[in-house]
Amino acid sequence: MPVHDAYARITPYELLLPDEEFADKPLLRARVKETVASTFVGLGLYREALPQLEAALETRRALLGDGHPDTLLVRAQLGHLLESLDELDRAVELLRSSVEGMTREFGADSRHTLCSQCLLAAALAASSRLDESLALFRRTVEAQRRLLGPEHPDTLFTLCKWSYSLIRAGRHREATALARQAQEIGLHRLGPFHHVTIYADTLLGWDRMVQGEREAPKALLRDALERSVEVLGESHRITFVARSGLALCLEGEDERPEREVLFRGVLSSCRAGLGEMHSYTH
Repeated sequence: MPVHDAYARITPYELLLPDEEFADKPLLRARVKETVASTFVGLGLYREALPQLEAALETRRALLGDGHPDTLLVRAQLGHLLESLDELDRAVELLRSSVEGMTREFGADSRHTLCSQCLLAAALAASSRLDESLALFRRTVEAQRRLLGPEHPDTLFTLCKWSYSLIRAGRHREATALARQAQEIGLHRLGPFHHVTIYADTLLGWDRMVQGEREAPKALLRDALERSVEVLGESHRITFVARSGLALCLEGEDERPEREVLFRGVLSSCRAGLGEMHSYTH
């Protein structure tokens, strides 16, 4: 049996090991929990990932301290996960403390610090603190352009997150400009199957759909969805955004069967990964 077929038969729950398995190696246990959490997130099972990351952070804080680099990185991961789960106050608190700690540990211009700043800016936007969010996005992109270059994937990813925050705020002209910049650079430098390019295409389609267009965003989102499923998988967050956007574009009577299939897939993913009370599920 090929190796990939063997792994395909493993459920994510088989990755869970009893805590006593590493009773005398707590840091190794924490690393395993982080890996399991990453696997769950990749499968769109955000609720399942949460206790794994929380336990890993607790272990690292107890043994390494709040300011240790490994603790700070796990704190940022947990903050990002909580933002996905709509637990925004906790997300902002964790990400803010992570940025502050990384600034002390790595420096304000560290790639780790800037990535965490991007995640903090997104969480602030989601919690309706738009002015603070946009100012932080601007500072982060300026620093990434200076230190990493305007074509670096980190810089382009921050442009995408910034664009998404602006779409949610109804600032479509600015959102389009940022997403188009990320899309054009991503297509030229990274190719159409890089996750940043797919994300930018998805955002361009979403933005046009929200503004009332249907045919043009339909084509954009269908193409982005196909690439996202192929590269990132059925349960990835970008796949979810592309699928839900495409479903909203399908308004014709002859499109009803496809629309229903898409919406059922979106709802199933939300219930499994985010829970019944999440805003996306409603």
